[in-house]
Amino acid sequence: MKVGYELKDYKFFCFNGKVKYIQVDFDRFNNHKKNIYDIDWKLQDFEINYPSDKSHKIKKPENLEKMIEIAEKLSKHNIFLRVDLYSIKKQILFGELTFFPGGGLMPFKPEVWDLKLGEMIRLPK
Repeated sequence: MKVGYELKDYKFFCFNGKVKYIQVDFDRFNNHKKNIYDIDWKLQDFEINYPSDKSHKIKKPENLEKMIEIAEKLSKHNIFLRVDLYSIKKQILFGELTFFPGGGLMPFKPEVWDLKLGEMIRLPK
């Protein structure tokens, strides 16, 4: 049975309390894909564990700014934190907080993005 509405999972990658990238999972139960956007909603050219689909245009959520604000508040005391949120009829719902997505074992394509994201982490002195 196909449901008329696909629940999109917005995953905010926060480095030292600031959102840098947003991963959106879709077709999760058929042909799982993930598109990754920057905070200006520009589709990025890297993948984490699952392929992206550049032809699948995901509309920027109307409440993206509020979602970013929530993600940054939740992550403000962490070096890295992924904050998962849902937006349903403009209502923001909490998913989970993840310190080590995929146990830190998910492959990046191209591989250089593993280093690029790692370089965004700023350790305290």
